[in-house]
Amino acid sequence: MLGPITIVTSRLVISSIFLLVLNGVRFGKAGIPRKADLPLFLGIALMQPLGYFLCETFGLRQVSASVASILIATMPVITPVFSRLFLGERITRNNYLGLVISFLGVSCSSSMTSLSAVI
Repeated sequence: MLGPITIVTSRLVISSIFLLVLNGVRFGKAGIPRKADLPLFLGIALMQPLGYFLCETFGLRQVSASVASILIATMPVITPVFSRLFLGERITRNNYLGLVISFLGVSCSSSMTSLSAVI
């Protein structure tokens, strides 16, 4: 069985190569990062996707599948709330509609899981 670091690193390497080739094909030389920009890209990559995916992968190994699915499904519901509280971002009518639909989906999913455990 592959470990979390191997899985996350493989995902990021494959996607990076794919996007680099796609950018090169679509935009030519302008789509390939300059050498001076590489440290910035590397820093951003270490902070956001790599750090997040490693924490998520290690964390999901510690909980049951049902708890993991609820945690992942509630992220889109929680993110706008925290962005409003901490960043002062405006929540639009479409955002509210999306929050309600997401919350209903998570509620239905978790109630179905609970219901199937009883039956």
